Amino acid sequence: MEALSPCSGKPTVTVAIEDLNARTAKMPGLKASGQGIIEFYDEDGKLRREPFPVIIRTMPPQGLYFQGNVIVPKSVILGTNAQEFWLWIKLKEVDSFWSGPFGGCVSGASEASPVMLLSPASILESLSYVKLDSQNPGGYAFRHKSPYDVVTMLDAQGLPARNVYIYSCDSTPRKIEYFGPGNKLMLTTRLSNYAMVTPELAVPTRIEMTFIDEKDRSQKLSIALNKDTLEVFRATPRQATGLFTKPDPVGTRHIFRLGDNCKFEEIPAGQ
Repeated sequence: MEALSPCSGKPTVTVAIEDLNARTAKMPGLKASGQGIIEFYDEDGKLRREPFPVIIRTMPPQGLYFQGNVIVPKSVILGTNAQEFWLWIKLKEVDSFWSGPFGGCVSGASEASPVMLLSPASILESLSYVKLDSQNPGGYAFRHKSPYDVVTMLDAQGLPARNVYIYSCDSTPRKIEYFGPGNKLMLTTRLSNYAMVTPELAVPTRIEMTFIDEKDRSQKLSIALNKDTLEVFRATPRQATGLFTKPDPVGTRHIFRLGDNCKFEEIPAGQ
């Protein structure tokens, strides 16, 4: 991670969470564009690396529209609203649509790998829209590792579900680690090179996400936002509906829905 000046850590986990959540609550909608690079393994086990332009719009607290023009325009669309998330990959070799309830659990199964790497909820958090539930049933662990306050969300068994590294000086999230079954680290997001989007608030312009798949291979998504494109986004009613409503994936070859077992189930055509 980038070099940061040290500051005194927060006195308690409660204060660290309150300050993080207070910052997130002030975050405006964001309009930005930039360049992305995705590194992934295809069906033949070959590592592929694809650069692509990125377009981003957000509507806090849960609205996200992310467009990736991988090879062709709008080949990757992902989004969220308060109720649902969705990921639509329109590339010939994939041609699939995944959706489910916002905040729903997702397994590390191979068929879910694109959703793990391109997780809409995780990408929203990568833009620093990070909020922690003060009433998390498993509770939290807390430590100061200069220059960060490290908040660990625990699951019902007392195992780490997520680590959030918060810069002590300004309460900005700088790294997030997501753990899966068996306490396996599945996804790491690094947020850096913050730039001002308002006189009081900044967003990261360098994002690196690394997903460890079921074969222990690293797959990566890197995003570099153009600082000159950063501006506050105030969605019109038409934009709010068009950008933050789940699209109809008519004609898509494979359509998956997240089930109660945390796994995606393919929906037969016509349903």
